[in-house]
Amino acid sequence: MWQLPPAATMRQRFLSFLASTEPAPKPRGSHLRPPSASLAASATMSRNQVVIKATPVGPAEAHYTQYTIICSQPGSYQWWVAFRRYSEFVTFRKQCSKALKGVQKSDHAQALSPFTDSLVALGRCPFPPKHFIVDDAEILAERKAGLAIFVEHVLSSYDDARRLVTMLGVAQRGLVEAWLRLATAFLVVPPDARTSRRRHTTLCAADAVCSICLGSIDDKGDDDKRSAGAVFETKCHHHYHRKCILPWLEKTQTCPMCRHRVVSGRWY
Repeated sequence: MWQLPPAATMRQRFLSFLASTEPAPKPRGSHLRPPSASLAASATMSRNQVVIKATPVGPAEAHYTQYTIICSQPGSYQWWVAFRRYSEFVTFRKQCSKALKGVQKSDHAQALSPFTDSLVALGRCPFPPKHFIVDDAEILAERKAGLAIFVEHVLSSYDDARRLVTMLGVAQRGLVEAWLRLATAFLVVPPDARTSRRRHTTLCAADAVCSICLGSIDDKGDDDKRSAGAVFETKCHHHYHRKCILPWLEKTQTCPMCRHRVVSGRWY
């Protein structure tokens, strides 16, 4: 049974992501590179950025590796975090294969052909193999690289399915909506990110000041005064300077203004 890691562990991983720009490790073999004909050529692929981090969990006799999935959509300034084990990736991949067979046998297969193509490409995406030995550094590097590519393809298929479902009739969209629910649950996609649309925030007078340092937050995007990503907006729509909120989150994962838990949000 999958369980959430301790709050302190989640906080540390969360802060590590915010404070670093560590690139994903290179794959062990060339078989992990996405083929040129795959969804890697899709426009939606370029808008999704995925980082996978691996953490050993549990005592030596019951050890397993937990993968932290950090997803971001630069076009919409959305990001979120999910936690999964390798076996859960395998299960989800099988569920996608089952969904593909259901679509191919459907009475609406012709209308759903774009969705079929998307799932076929997802099934062809390189996937790290299962190993029967303890996860060593080489295996972890291979899996982190391969799973990141897989999640990027899932997000591309997700965006494509979201667009397609708006063009389908009520009788045709059932299978697409079922897969969207499946992918949403697996990646723990927050509501704001599901719309895949860029949202510009208008700061009110109260939010124009960082409540931590009481300094002003300039929303005009003056590149000479503020670099991209210098301001954070929490899910509760409060805004802080990056340099101010990071030290705060080292102590607690709550919003300084309203005390809501901070596990996702956007930067600009």
